[in-house]
Amino acid sequence: MSRRKTMTIGLAVCAVILIAAVALGMGSVFGLGRYTYENADKYTAGETEITAAVRNLDVDWLSGSVTVAYHDGSTVELRETSKKTIGGDMQLRWWVDGDTLRVRYAKDGVRTWHLFGGTQEKALTLTLPQGIALNDVKFHTTSGDVTVPALSAGTVALELTSGNVSAAVSAEEIRLNATSGDIGLTLTGPAKKADIGVTSGRITLTADETEAVNINGTSGRVTLDVKKAGTVNIRTTSGDITAKLGAFTSLNVDATSGDLQLGLPEEPGFTAAVRQTSGSFSSAIALANTDGKHVCGDGSAAVNIHLTSGNIRIDPVR
Repeated sequence: MSRRKTMTIGLAVCAVILIAAVALGMGSVFGLGRYTYENADKYTAGETEITAAVRNLDVDWLSGSVTVAYHDGSTVELRETSKKTIGGDMQLRWWVDGDTLRVRYAKDGVRTWHLFGGTQEKALTLTLPQGIALNDVKFHTTSGDVTVPALSAGTVALELTSGNVSAAVSAEEIRLNATSGDIGLTLTGPAKKADIGVTSGRITLTADETEAVNINGTSGRVTLDVKKAGTVNIRTTSGDITAKLGAFTSLNVDATSGDLQLGLPEEPGFTAAVRQTSGSFSSAIALANTDGKHVCGDGSAAVNIHLTSGNIRIDPVR
């Protein structure tokens, strides 16, 4: 190919990119997106130590990890680190809105992606007073892991696009949604409801007591260990499921592909209705067959299983 033809092709490619950028309203051939949020004029730039009382958290982080830590003091501290120098526009922003601490990744309007480099990865550490009890906690991250060693709140909402979650939470309600990443969640106190949804990644839930558990997974293994539950709903497309329930009222499993292994209590008992297209069914628990259903003990708890392809195994919970 001649040099002239090469230059012509290169100019044509640049023209296409320029036209696309302008058409999408992105303002610049190099900047293909901006980070925006409301009430930007009320935020302060940079790391800080907050003395005001904080009862709610609202954190929006674009790229990099978010970690919750604790100290013996009474303040709330915000710290960020990066392998690159954090410039003025890229410094975190914060605002104490009444008793709600709002944290944002950078200055409002900062470019989030360039043709010659992506968004700067920064690690946020949020240090709270030991023993603090919060009302509402919201974390939204686009790319990065979230680590919460212990958290007590009324409601907790975690939303991730890409990244792993490792969290131990005591809350009445928890909602966790992720597009891609592994979820490791421990509920340390009684909860009314836990809703977990992951498109691609493993889900591991350990809980003492919860009235309702709803799990939706597209691709990845699901592992549950719940000592006491009301209703447990599990819906997956692809991936093995292992569920251990110490006590429960109802269990509903709807899966397309993957093996199902259940650990269930023999007392007081349960009634299992199973629809299975292909795969084996076995049980280490003695089951009576009544009207096409598998019955253990008094049959009081309800088990409904719909599995398209995979094996089913039931063992007594230990």
